[in-house]
Amino acid sequence: MCLSVLLFVMHFASAQIKAVHLHEKDITKNMPYKGRFTDALQYTDKEGTHVVIMTEEVTDDKDNEDMRRASIYAFSYLENGSSATLQWKMYDFTDLCDVDLEATYKDNPYVTDLDKNGVAEVWLTYIEACKGDVSPSEMKVIMHEGASKFAMRGTTRVNIGGGKYMGGSYTFDAAFKAAPQSFRDYATQLWKKNVKEDHFY
Repeated sequence: MCLSVLLFVMHFASAQIKAVHLHEKDITKNMPYKGRFTDALQYTDKEGTHVVIMTEEVTDDKDNEDMRRASIYAFSYLENGSSATLQWKMYDFTDLCDVDLEATYKDNPYVTDLDKNGVAEVWLTYIEACKGDVSPSEMKVIMHEGASKFAMRGTTRVNIGGGKYMGGSYTFDAAFKAAPQSFRDYATQLWKKNVKEDHFY
C-alpha cells in the first residue's frame, strides 16, 4: 500500500511544470484584473509564457446594507513581448447573503502536464458558502488546459458533533468524464486533500 502511494506521488511530481509565484507588484498594467489579489503564477508551456492571477472580492448590496456578495476570480494571460492576451477568465460567486459569507481559495494553484501534450493544466480549488449553521460549504476543483475548462463540484465534509459528519461527495462534469483518467485521479487527490472542514469543532 505504501509503495503504491509513493509511486502515485512520484508520478504526479514528474508531471509538474515549473511555476513561479508572483507578487502583486509583479503584475504589469497590461494584465488587468478585478478583486483583491491573493496569488499569481507564471509558467511556460508550448503555447508560451502564462500568468494566472487569482483574486477574491466581497461587495455590499446597493439596495440592502445587510446583504453582501462574495466573488472569486482567476485571469489567465498569455504573454507576448510587452503585450498580453487574456486566454481565459474564471468567475464564481456566492449571491446576496446576510449570514456567514465566503468565496475563498482553499488550496494553492497547481500546474501540471499529466497527459504530456506540452499544454499545461492549471488547477484551482475553492469553497463558497452562505450559512449561519454548521453545514457543508460548496467546493469546486476547476482545471483549465489551454482554453478548455473541466469542473469537479460537491461539498466539504464537516464535523457536526457527536462523531457525525455531513457532506463530502462530488461529481465530475462531462469534460472531466471524457478526459484522461489521470485528470480525474489528480482532481480526486486534490479533493481528498481539501474536503475536510472542521474549524467548527
